[in-house]
Order: sequence, then structure tokens, then C-alpha cells
Amino acid sequence: MESHPKLRPVETNTAGVYLAGVCQGPKDIPAAVAQGSAAASKVQALFVRDTIETNPQVALVNERTCIGCGKCIEVLSVWAIAWKELRGGIKKADVLPSVCQGCGLCNATCPPKAIQLQHATDDQILAEVNELCG
Repeated sequence: MESHPKLRPVETNTAGVYLAGVCQGPKDIPAAVAQGSAAASKVQALFVRDTIETNPQVALVNERTCIGCGKCIEVLSVWAIAWKELRGGIKKADVLPSVCQGCGLCNATCPPKAIQLQHATDDQILAEVNELCG
């Protein structure tokens, strides 16, 4: 599904994923070609730069408290978390910073609270609330 049908017709809510042609629905050839050109120009704009800026607020996994349940992986629509195999075949969640969008969904679904958003940990948010209230 596109982000906005009029303002961003070839962009999705996932950064770097673009739509063109019949993947959105039936289209005639001129419309599909126009969307293909628009999507290609979006991708080309990414390759023009030497570096790509990403959101610094990404999730971090505390491997000591992660129980390897996989709920964080199940809830995300993007592949921002993958399995990391440690010694002994133990699997833990591992965040891919270049894909993570900092939405906090993995943090909310993690039963042992092993995932925290960088720059917005529970302790930091509570300190802000205490400062505002008191």
C-alpha cells in the first residue's frame, strides 16, 4: 500500500521500498510506465549521495535479558530484527540499525523488556516525567 495516494504514490511506509505498476492494482501501460519511472528516480536519488542519513533512535537488545521468544520479530512488518546465534546454539534477537525505524513496537511486545529504544529508554522517559511533575 502506498503512503499517500496523491502526495507519495510510489512510496511505502517502509523506507527504501517503492511501488510501481500492477502491484497496487490494475493499471494501463502508460500509468505503469509513469510509476516505474517515478520509482526508479526515487532509487536513483538514493544512489547519488555518498552517505544515507538514518534515524539515530534505533532499538537495542540486551542479550542478557533476551529470552529468544521471537515476539519482537513476529510483530514487525519490516525485517529490522533478525536472529543472532550465540555459543551453544542459543538464539537471541539482534537489531539491524540500518533497517530499524525506531517505532518502538518491538519494545512494547518484548515480555522481559530486553529491547529499549536508544535515547528513549524507560529510565530516561521516567526521569523526564519526574522532572516535569516535580
